[in-house]
Amino acid sequence: MEQALAHGDALTGSRSHYRDGGALVLPNIGLRVADIPMQWTEFQNVLAEQKMAHAGTWAELCEMLTIPPKYPHKTVMPLFKCATFGNLRSDNDSLRSDANMLAVYAVEGDYDAGIVTLDEAAAMLRAADIEAVLYTTARHTSNEPRWRVVAPLSAPCEPSARRGHVGVLNAALGGILASESFRASQSFYFGRLAGVEFHAAHVAGQTMDMAGLFLEPVFSSTPEPRSEPPPTEPMTPDDVHGFTERLQAAGAEFFKKGSYLERFFPLLMCSLHAEMCGHPTARGIFESKVLEYGTENKKKEWERKWAKETPRSHWRAVFNLVPAPANTADGFTDVDLCAELMKDLRNMDPERISLEWAPRAAELTETEGRAVLEEVHRRTGQGLRVLSTELREARQHHSAMLLQSNACGRRTIRHRPEMSATQAQEVAELIRTRNPLGLVRHAGRPVRIASVTPLYSHGATGDEAPEQVLVSAHSRPTLVAAAEDVALFTVTTKGGPRPTCIPHAVIDHLITCDAGLVPDISGVVSWPLVTGAGEVLSINGLHQSTGLVVHGCPEGVALNAYTKTEAAAALAWLRLHYLDGFEFASPLDADAALAGLFTAVQRPVLDMAPALAILASAQSSGKTTLARRQHLVLTGRDAPLSNLPLGNDEELEKRLLALLLTAPAQITFDNVPDGMALSLGPLNAMLTAPVLEGRILGATQIARASTASAVVITGNNLRLGADETSRTLITRLAPATVRPEARQFINADVVSHAQGIRWQVLTHVVGIVAGYLRSGSDYPTRTRFARWDVAVRQSLIWAGGYDVAEVFERNADNAEHIGALRCLLRCLHTEFESERFSVRDVINRLVLSLADVTDALEALGCRDPQKSKSVGRVLAAQIDRPAMVDGRAVKLQGSQNRDGVTVYRVSLA
Repeated sequence: MEQALAHGDALTGSRSHYRDGGALVLPNIGLRVADIPMQWTEFQNVLAEQKMAHAGTWAELCEMLTIPPKYPHKTVMPLFKCATFGNLRSDNDSLRSDANMLAVYAVEGDYDAGIVTLDEAAAMLRAADIEAVLYTTARHTSNEPRWRVVAPLSAPCEPSARRGHVGVLNAALGGILASESFRASQSFYFGRLAGVEFHAAHVAGQTMDMAGLFLEPVFSSTPEPRSEPPPTEPMTPDDVHGFTERLQAAGAEFFKKGSYLERFFPLLMCSLHAEMCGHPTARGIFESKVLEYGTENKKKEWERKWAKETPRSHWRAVFNLVPAPANTADGFTDVDLCAELMKDLRNMDPERISLEWAPRAAELTETEGRAVLEEVHRRTGQGLRVLSTELREARQHHSAMLLQSNACGRRTIRHRPEMSATQAQEVAELIRTRNPLGLVRHAGRPVRIASVTPLYSHGATGDEAPEQVLVSAHSRPTLVAAAEDVALFTVTTKGGPRPTCIPHAVIDHLITCDAGLVPDISGVVSWPLVTGAGEVLSINGLHQSTGLVVHGCPEGVALNAYTKTEAAAALAWLRLHYLDGFEFASPLDADAALAGLFTAVQRPVLDMAPALAILASAQSSGKTTLARRQHLVLTGRDAPLSNLPLGNDEELEKRLLALLLTAPAQITFDNVPDGMALSLGPLNAMLTAPVLEGRILGATQIARASTASAVVITGNNLRLGADETSRTLITRLAPATVRPEARQFINADVVSHAQGIRWQVLTHVVGIVAGYLRSGSDYPTRTRFARWDVAVRQSLIWAGGYDVAEVFERNADNAEHIGALRCLLRCLHTEFESERFSVRDVINRLVLSLADVTDALEALGCRDPQKSKSVGRVLAAQIDRPAMVDGRAVKLQGSQNRDGVTVYRVSLA
């Protein structure tokens, strides 16, 4: 013994955390660890106003911790501390404080990170030869393990030495203990919580102060960070009602003395968060409950805490805190199945026990099942191994039956991490089997076809835009919800398969949505149309060659290609009924409106097409009504209207991309300010390209969206820029009255009238286009949109309509930049005739004397007509551009003289 003590002194010469005044005290070193005397203190609640001192052996303490009593909820569970306390009370009248702690008999550690299991911790302690007992806490789950460890000392130590012992215990466990473990007087709950799985383990070894002599302590230098407050979210009326109902149901137990941390404070946190989320009376209800049930202390402190605290509980947590009100109870009471079974076993004969025990024990926890198994062994004499096999098989059967019940018609899939891509494919197929439009791929993203409110839009009366059937991008939550509707994933456990959440790896594959996972679509249409080959698309479903999803077309409706005679009659019908009530400036304008309709119908199969501009000279001429009628005929739904962000090309491009990613039938920019000159770079690019590429709003991802949506612009006396003249089909409304707002359509209900003639209009449009494409007729192309020219312009001509290419020529004749060029060339020809002139000559002889020249230069983009550089840039841009002047086509030519100066002359084109 003397040798051992001397050796111990030598070993601990540099381990001051084991020493008390320089001497190591090991009076119980000759005892078995199980027989080492222990003293511990029990507190009934966290206030610790009273204490119960216990004395026994380490074996007795182990039994108390591993086979503890069962409690209905955590608020009635006691706390313990392997230490003795005096009678010194703190300012809060508590006996549990560092100053009042006398001696430490064992050290406790708390693990709350939810990663390391109890069995793994036991293995680490076994490797370090440390005697200990471990048990799970009330918050433990199989997915997020939480446990406590208690390790005995060979002799009691001073409270100041406890931290060193905990550091050694922490070192043996890999430094995973929570910071609370190092608080000297920190006490811990013990006991089994009803409804929570409980596990305990005992590790045989040496006492902490002996086994840990060669371990360097590991300390927790900083406390665990406080969790971030839950995010705010708007509360629906149902949320407010449900929260109010639970908060009103909170009884006196939440506010009485002794329940501060377990009841009062969490309820305060929930109520505070509810107020932040928009609950109008959460504070008032909570205050009334405090005043009704609370102690004087709580009545004083709650308002101060409400003002200074940050909520750390989501308002939904109230549903776990407060039982449902009595008037909504289901009439069932919680039953302790284990206790009930044990009671029944005592009244059964052995034969009946053998028949009934295993199926009933299959529902119990591992610990409860073991207790029942031992009771069956005592009462029947059957071997433990045989009984264990019966229980395991019963658990597996119970798990399978429970799994089948939970599946509710869903496919059960055993999660295999190495096959996440294959399982993602299986889930995708299940989603599409239930709803073929529930998961498809568009613009490289997983999407669904759904009725949603369009972006950046409003209704005709300024209210919320009417819902449209659009492409809606899937998010992670929507994919999880879709997967949960069709599949139940399981993991294999000792008791058989157990349900689990949809694996993250599977959702990752669905989010990435690589090519081939689901079908690619180019868009969605709710009307029939004609492909370039003359095929009529009218059957609902995915059309493979175009990638279009057709939906909403009547089943069994035959759409035929018209003969030329039938096409002429159909065109006359469209003019009479579709254009009914509108007064156009000319018959060409009327047919331009029909060309806009044909464009909208055929746009999903065209690479590019012009926009339709519906213009007038006065308000209330019917511009918006015509745009709405076109959309109603196209989709059967009223049109969402958008504002055009003038002067901000970047914003316009972002909006266009966001809209195109939803594949809308028609984008309507309504009521552009009067007299505006349209110069729309991103819109021009969209009209003359099959795809628009850009960055998705709120993300770094680059997307390429199809431009196959019809574009309509409405406004009064709008002017076209240089690029817009050949990209915009204009139809002009000209009511024959000075007060167009006083007019009334014969069919005043725009929506009902359009929906009433919808299928007749679409039948005629499809018949004319299909008839022309199959007729073999051929007309020369006169516009920059070759495929549009065939499907729309030439189809109308074939049916007897006007040539809408004349609209583009009229645009050019009336364009501001063409007029300015014509004026400039006329003035230059009048002044210089055929002689050559320089930029300085133009400034000296014309700019300073003729206002027309100044106006023309400014209209052509000249910033300062008196600066040579600015005027020279404009003149250089007009070289070889012809214009009609006095009935002759003339143009500006440029060359350099011998001095290298650019000179110009006006000549015949």
